[in-house]
Amino acid sequence: MTDISALARRYHDDVHAASLSAVPGEPEAQLTTPVSNLFTALVMHAGLGTLKLVRESPLGGSRPDFAALHQRGSRTHQVGFIELKAPSVAMDPVSWTGRNATQWQKMSQEAEILLLCNGRSARLFLHGEPEEEIADLPYDDPADWDPSPLLRVLRRFLESRPAPVTSVSDLSRRLALRTADLRDRLLWLLEQDGEAGKTARGGFQSWRLHVHPQSSERDFADGVSQVVAYGMVLAALSAIDVDADADGYISVKEARSAVRTISPVMAAAFAPLVDKPALFAGVEAELAALETLISAIDVKRVNRSADRRGEPWLYFYEDFLSVYDPDERKQAGVYYTPTAIVQAMVKMVDHILVDYFDIRLGFADKSVVTLDPATGTGTFPLAVIDRAAERATEERGPAGRTHAASSLAHNLFAFELLPGPYAVAQLRVNQRLQELKSTSSQSGHVVLTDTLESPLDPESSMPLFGDAEVLAAEQNRAKRIKLEQKVT
Repeated sequence: MTDISALARRYHDDVHAASLSAVPGEPEAQLTTPVSNLFTALVMHAGLGTLKLVRESPLGGSRPDFAALHQRGSRTHQVGFIELKAPSVAMDPVSWTGRNATQWQKMSQEAEILLLCNGRSARLFLHGEPEEEIADLPYDDPADWDPSPLLRVLRRFLESRPAPVTSVSDLSRRLALRTADLRDRLLWLLEQDGEAGKTARGGFQSWRLHVHPQSSERDFADGVSQVVAYGMVLAALSAIDVDADADGYISVKEARSAVRTISPVMAAAFAPLVDKPALFAGVEAELAALETLISAIDVKRVNRSADRRGEPWLYFYEDFLSVYDPDERKQAGVYYTPTAIVQAMVKMVDHILVDYFDIRLGFADKSVVTLDPATGTGTFPLAVIDRAAERATEERGPAGRTHAASSLAHNLFAFELLPGPYAVAQLRVNQRLQELKSTSSQSGHVVLTDTLESPLDPESSMPLFGDAEVLAAEQNRAKRIKLEQKVT
């Protein structure tokens, strides 16, 4: 095993060789290899496991230089981020000005666990606040360098955990950051040579074939990233024992397995990313960051959380997009109808059904079929369920709620184009029907589809199996509903 003095000498030689090189470059960029080599070797030498540093996506804007993956035994988890600055930059960001100050303002809010290094020193920041200890690196005098402070900082870095996710609004913001990281990595991979890039392009073609035929590369990166992120949220909030190996982390594969029983379509849509080893490895750091975040969800507190604007899940996707991509929010028209207006509209329709058409059970009647063509996060279907349960209880007493739930499980349809709100709608509608004790094996028809897409295109006749078959079946189900289902 390489001893500490050899590591110190190597770092000193490498970092000064880079700074004296005739090859031009930013000072922090010249620290990349020496710092990475020193940190990973020290962690290994100290018996702390294996540290793997993954460079940020070139599309990543002002994100930190490295994502840090920590492996102990057979388990690998994302632990935080590392940001490099030039040796002339002070280790106190309060003193920074210009570009550095602007970058830090954003980065300190987005990277909860961040190790700052200027080549001379390293300092840990947790949730934007600095730890007291500033550890020296062997930049000037490797012979007299004491590694103990840096080892303490690295150990603290590896042992730190993100703050618990305690509310719906907190989840939407933090999920948006990690999902955007995954999207940008996918967009970058789509332009690369090599196996990962080739596999990414193959995944894009599969997405167009089985999910959204008119998708662009950006649509694919958005869609897959949101499917994985929201599928993991769905698993964490809905599934029992989702952490199958009880290691304190919910992995992508554990979430996918758990969500199959809740939404087979969501689970199947993981396939272009999760079932391709080369592509899965290419986005390893971004997926690990999602796993770390999802594992920090306090399910009870999130489910009990409130929002001063109204029902928290109503604003979840709108808040998500305001961080993930404000422009997409505007283009997609993601501004949800206030709950009071939704309830008033549903009551008006219920009044017409009962008083004008003499359908005493309103939405709960088996002859009434309801379709929301752009459901978003499911606010209209939820209002329909609540009104139907209220009306059925008035007509049939306490047993009316169960009748309403069972009827709506067959006769309530909701279409949604975007994977994110689709997942939230699926979660909310299923939970509400279960609360009403539906006796139906079905749980509402929330369908991932473009309402304006023609149902006249021929159904696939290709011999499909597994996830491809599930996704093709969802497309074909949407076509049949559009063609055959009479809607009240």
